[in-house]
Amino acid sequence: MDALLRINKHFGITVICNLHSLDLARSYCDRLIGMAAGRVVFDGAPETLTDRIARELYDLEADDVMGGASAPAPGGAAMPELGTAAAA
Repeated sequence: MDALLRINKHFGITVICNLHSLDLARSYCDRLIGMAAGRVVFDGAPETLTDRIARELYDLEADDVMGGASAPAPGGAAMPELGTAAAA
């Protein structure tokens, strides 16, 4: 992700990523587009993503997807099934 960020900032090239981690997306992206059930449910700046929209995206409690709950360490336990929604 750091390399993609450098490409974007240094060369001004738009980067589109399909990410399923809201924390990662919020850290790197200037704009998020979230889809659920084949429709766009969010399109905006990361700081405007609300708990309600996060729940709609992932059909989970907002704390589970917004960083409130503790996540397993990389390489640790498997991540929970998050459905078919994606934040890009």
